[in-house]
Amino acid sequence: HYEVANLLFFQQLTANAEAAGELVKPPEPYVPKVKELKLSYTSSATRASGVSTASAYLLEGNYITPFGARPFSDTEANYLIPKYDLEGECYLGLSPVQPGQVLSLWFQMAEGSSTPDLSVPTVIWSYPGATGWTPFPARNLLRDTTQGLTRSGMVYLQLPKVLGTSPELPSDSYWLRLGVARDAAGLPLAISVCTNGVSAVLAPGPRA
Repeated sequence: HYEVANLLFFQQLTANAEAAGELVKPPEPYVPKVKELKLSYTSSATRASGVSTASAYLLEGNYITPFGARPFSDTEANYLIPKYDLEGECYLGLSPVQPGQVLSLWFQMAEGSSTPDLSVPTVIWSYPGATGWTPFPARNLLRDTTQGLTRSGMVYLQLPKVLGTSPELPSDSYWLRLGVARDAAGLPLAISVCTNGVSAVLAPGPRA
């Protein structure tokens, strides 16, 4: 397809160069577009008797994610491509942190950059727990002046008593995940996130 298109293209260019009249633009080669793509696969494993559960199955697999590898789960359906339940995600890596520590995070948002036709989604704060990402209890979200990341402001958050890790993320930091299930463009873009934020109020007084 591409060899024929390139040949016709250069033939037309040559004809244009030799012609004394008006130049004719060569037609653009047709590029097919994929309307739908379906894949299917089958996997199986044979359990060996008399061995430990960890090595009982000979078939193992891992998902390659943007941050590392994650093994297939034995307790849920597995897919050929990793399945993500959230439309938009933001990961924050913190170091060092202590169990139960209160974080003060400043979010600088590009106010006005959201898509006005979309509804404002609810931001889900999660931490790495024993069974994966676990939403923070409401009591741990102490204060949010960003009104759900719709404007610049402070977020005060208390970490859990036990700090877990995620096999998909670098182990040199403690990670938090902010996610929305849908309409991620309904939130403005984030310019920066800073730790140890402090709120200050200008009090009127005598000039120096």
